[in-house]
Amino acid sequence: MIAMNTMWSALAVVMLSSSVLSEEVAKERDRDRYFYFFAGLLVGPLALLAMLTPVPGDTVVDTASRERTIRVVDDIPCPDCGRQVPARARTCPYCNTEMISPLWDKLPEIQPPYIEVVPRRRLRRKSPAIADVPLAEPVSLVELEGMEGVDPHAPVSLLELD
Repeated sequence: MIAMNTMWSALAVVMLSSSVLSEEVAKERDRDRYFYFFAGLLVGPLALLAMLTPVPGDTVVDTASRERTIRVVDDIPCPDCGRQVPARARTCPYCNTEMISPLWDKLPEIQPPYIEVVPRRRLRRKSPAIADVPLAEPVSLVELEGMEGVDPHAPVSLLELD
């Protein structure tokens, strides 16, 4: 009798934990949270495996856009005085320091405003520490972090998902 109660308790713990985990994964991947909560409750760990499969027709940019937020950068900090300077300025108007940008050497045809890729989780927090973080190096949409040289319209395979 005690073994039977232990078995049902373990089954309930597995069902509840897998339903909560699958709901959290569905929330992060912008899928229906309630469906995957009940799927995790009924099916258990199999719902987590279903969540890890890629969406048919999903591209690399679509996958990256779920994990990152794109923000346009109009001003960048001066490396010498730290004041905000327009991104297209070649010298700081306050201290006359030459602004160094790797994009001017690599891609001279790109015109500001530049695009900065920021982790979505950092933007969700509402703390004053975000304002103290220096801006990341400007990148283009194709040059998302860890995806250099990847065709943005290539379909996502199981191996590309982490």
